[in-house]
Amino acid sequence: MTAPWLTAVETEFRERLAGGRLAHALLLSGPAGCGKRDLASGFIASLLCLETTYPACGSCRSCS
Repeated sequence: MTAPWLTAVETEFRERLAGGRLAHALLLSGPAGCGKRDLASGFIASLLCLETTYPACGSCRSCS
């Protein structure tokens, strides 16, 4: 779970992932300690997950 102030960003990513409308690049910016790294790690895990879900399933071959 990421910081509450990142909920809107997570929701947008989830919708874009489900609809197959991801941009070719994402730029995450903000002050140190705001949750960018955790958010990016979650995004990357979802992109690599065989289930193509956000958050990543955590149990497929790619997630293991």
